[in-house]
Order: sequence, then C-alpha cells, then structure tokens
Amino acid sequence: MKIILLVIIFTIISISILIFRLFFFKRKLQQFSQHIRKKINYINTLMNKIYESIRVRYPSIYYELQKIDSFVLSNKFPSCSIEKIKIILKHLEDIENILIQVHCQKNKNNQIEFSIPYMMLLTYNQIIEVLLDKYGEVPGNYFLNRKCNQINEYIKRSSEGLQIHHIKENEMKGLSNPEFAQQAPFSYQMGYNLVYCNLLEHFLLHCKIWDHSTNPLQIDVGKNGAKILLNELEKIHFDNTWQYQNYKRKAAQTIFFQKKSFFQCRRFFIVLHIIKS
Repeated sequence: MKIILLVIIFTIISISILIFRLFFFKRKLQQFSQHIRKKINYINTLMNKIYESIRVRYPSIYYELQKIDSFVLSNKFPSCSIEKIKIILKHLEDIENILIQVHCQKNKNNQIEFSIPYMMLLTYNQIIEVLLDKYGEVPGNYFLNRKCNQINEYIKRSSEGLQIHHIKENEMKGLSNPEFAQQAPFSYQMGYNLVYCNLLEHFLLHCKIWDHSTNPLQIDVGKNGAKILLNELEKIHFDNTWQYQNYKRKAAQTIFFQKKSFFQCRRFFIVLHIIKS
C-alpha cells in the first residue's frame, strides 16, 4: 500500500513539474516573441528615419524582417528552441548595429561601402554592383569552350585571395561544375556574368541567393554553396589551420581578421536555416 502511495505521489510530482516547465516555456516563448517583434518594429522605424534623412532604402532588410515576423507568428515558432530564438535576436541586433555603424561612419570613411556589414544590408544584385566596383570586371569567360571542361586560368586572381562567383547562380546552381554548366546557356560562363570576391563575400552572396530564392524548382538554390563556403570559413576561424595550398592560404589570410563580420554572416545563415526549415 505504501509503495502504491509513493508511486502516486511521485507521478503527481512529475506531472506537476512537467506542467510547470511547459507553462514556464510558453511564457518565456511569449516574452521572446514580443521582444523579437519589438526589435523588428524598432529596426523598421530606424530605416524609415534613414530614408527620410538621406533617401536610402534597404529592401533586402525589409524583406528579411517580414520573413522573421511571419515565422514568429507561425505555428513553427513554438517548436523553436530557446537557443535558436536567441540567435534570431542576436541577428536582429546585428542588423540594428550595422545600420547605425554604416550611417554614422559613411561620411567619415568611404571604404564602409566595400565592407561586409554594409553588403549585409543590400540585395544580391546590389552586392554584385559593389564587388564589380571594388575589384573590377572579370576579363574573360570561366570555361574556355562550350563543353565546359577546361577552366580559364588566365582570369584567376588567387594570388590576391580572390575567388570567382557566377552571377547567374541565383537562377541555377553549380555553374562552376562542368556537369551543371553544360545544362545552362554558355552566356552564364561569360565575363559579364562573373564577379570577383573574397571567401567571406562569396559566402554572403550564396546566403543572399538562398534568402531571395523564389524558384519553385530550386527552392534551396544557394544553400549548398553557402554550406561549403561556411565549412571553409569555420576551418579558418575555429581550427586556425594554415595547412592549405598557397592559393587557399592567401584566401584565408585575406579574411582571417574579419572575425566579427564572419560571425554576423554566420548568424545570418543560421537564421535562414531556422526560418526556412
């Protein structure tokens, strides 16, 4: 009889603890939801003030805030872990701080327009324009022939730590891969559809492609490229390994001291993964 009583008491206590935890989590979730939406409203107000002051808009950020807000209001949000919610909040803080940083420093330092934080505020096409201005045009095609089996070595700038990005990868993935390249128009391989970028800029480009993808046949276009580039960046910043071939070592050196920008871009990628999963 005593054993049965103890089992009943233990069961009641366990259920009570579970109910309390669920109630606590639900309340915490509501607080986070309110905090996120408050932050979104503040950033929107900040962007409106920027527009009133200097007539500059950031459609990419408006679009991103709408998606985060929709996610918070969706039935997916309650199943989101506290850790992931904190990353979303931190990403929103990044956007807020970047907006303030860019518009406080823009008049003092023209180089801000070539920085990763500034590019994070832009659309994919706007970033392409910035990179063309920063590095110049690519003076040749990526592949030397229409079979796409021979890469043009003469256009590479690996010695400067730069890579080549296919601009049309926002429409079709894997354009540097002969197998995929052969299925695309050869114009996608021409110099006017290529742009130079460093490793971190390349990662941001693929994040932007994934963020703005509306192709129902390739919803995750940009995602795999971003994952591959993130893996390279994490090796550089977390493993601190310099055991690369010369061209990879230079690419790592070019972005090694941009740790803050790396973590900002990384959080952007994680948030995309959260709201798109």
